[in-house]
Amino acid sequence: MQCASKYEFGLFGSVFFLAVVISSIIFPALSDKIGRHLVLTIGITIQVIASLTLLLVGDQTMAYFCIFFIGLDFGARVFVGYIYCMEFLTDEQAQITSQIIGAIDGLTLFFASLYFMYVSKNWQYLYFFSVCVAAAALLMILKLPESP
Repeated sequence: MQCASKYEFGLFGSVFFLAVVISSIIFPALSDKIGRHLVLTIGITIQVIASLTLLLVGDQTMAYFCIFFIGLDFGARVFVGYIYCMEFLTDEQAQITSQIIGAIDGLTLFFASLYFMYVSKNWQYLYFFSVCVAAAALLMILKLPESP
């Protein structure tokens, strides 16, 4: 992407944002109809497959498709996943868990910046770690029931 034009670089963000908007409209409503567990499982599966494809395929056009699908899983993974998680917790546990989730979310950019400043400029290493975390989350979610 260092040699890409501003248009090509900006298209990645636009494709991702468009997919997030579509996902935000579809997946939360769908989870009310068919269940949060199924929608979350589908969302994380999409993320793992698209992320692995992004890591393994060097083609820029394919990368746009992968970024679209990574954005498409956002509504299922983040919005539905958060609600699904909160259903298993008491009110007190939900408050603490929400704070921890917010802190981790906020610190992710901080640690990613430190990684790129001091460890490596190669995004694939850091992204591979996130794919492993998503795959582990998928395996754990498969063991959860539909509802508490």
